[in-house]
Amino acid sequence: MTNATKLRSSNAEIAEYYQQAIVDMGALRIKVDDNGHQFWMPAAGIPWFVAVFGRDSIIASLQAIAVYHEFARGTLLKLAQLQATELDDWHDAQPGKMLHEMRRDELTKLHQLPYEPYYGTVDTTILWIVT
Repeated sequence: MTNATKLRSSNAEIAEYYQQAIVDMGALRIKVDDNGHQFWMPAAGIPWFVAVFGRDSIIASLQAIAVYHEFARGTLLKLAQLQATELDDWHDAQPGKMLHEMRRDELTKLHQLPYEPYYGTVDTTILWIVT
């Protein structure tokens, strides 16, 4: 995250905390491709939540917007790419609804869980608009 806001402080601990936070957020990045351009969005957490996770990715993006605004751009872009276009009760999808979670684990691939993709949230769409 070389484009992150730089911080200088006379307090060495604060500078170290900030730098560690940049490294930690960099570890949470998920690549977003759009028409040959590459963007990034934050995952919800490591190891189980390294996935597109609407609400958590938006909230992390909003919290980091002063430090690395590109997370918000990547998150908004990816969620727009995955926006629901039809009614699907199994995935809790309705046209226009933003994604809650996208998984590719074993139970999802066996159609035991509805997470490829899953839209069962009330807050992601509103948070997308706010962001």
